Amino acid sequence: MFDKAKNLRRTRHKKALHDLSNKLQIPKEDTLKVKEEIEPDKQELWQRKNVFEMAL
Repeated sequence: MFDKAKNLRRTRHKKALHDLSNKLQIPKEDTLKVKEEIEPDKQELWQRKNVFEMAL
């Protein structure tokens, strides 16, 4: 159930990003580049959150 909702949300975000990039005429390579820049930051935030929760 939870995975299904998570996948649906992820798909919706991907579609929204795709629609937005089409509307703004941004090349696909640029949107992928931005995603690659964001992804490591997200991983780092998750690690910090996990460390913080363990400290509690």
